[in-house]
Amino acid sequence: MTLGTWTPGAPALPSLEDFRGAAARWKRDGASSIESLDGELRQRLQAAMQAPAGALDPGLDALDAEELDALARLFTVIEQEPGFEAGAKSPVIALCRRLRGHLDADAFAELARWIRAHSDNRFLPHGSLQDRLRVRAHSDVRVTSFTARPCRA
Repeated sequence: MTLGTWTPGAPALPSLEDFRGAAARWKRDGASSIESLDGELRQRLQAAMQAPAGALDPGLDALDAEELDALARLFTVIEQEPGFEAGAKSPVIALCRRLRGHLDADAFAELARWIRAHSDNRFLPHGSLQDRLRVRAHSDVRVTSFTARPCRA
């Protein structure tokens, strides 16, 4: 008899159709749509919760603001379930970054309030301060001049 090892493959990430279907289901059924998720889609959504930053970007590029909003709300609620916790790596953060450019200030503020009211993840909806500073440091904004002011004693 020989002994071997079994190495499980990484679960597949959701496809564009998965994202669209989950968003449509959320818009139709709200929070009750989570209980009706089939096992395979549930596993792919759980993989999305644990995916590294940027891994979901290709699937999100084709979605409109309404679908992104629905997914942000879905992921916010589903993250409260055991095994779906993502902390500072939550896909809600990436979704909100995309939505900021698509929604006006009032609509985005309403979404942010909704997310905070329905989640105990302290990083939602904006992410960790360290990650936000890193993003800002790598942006195209450059300081071209700096004038030192004397300190008051």
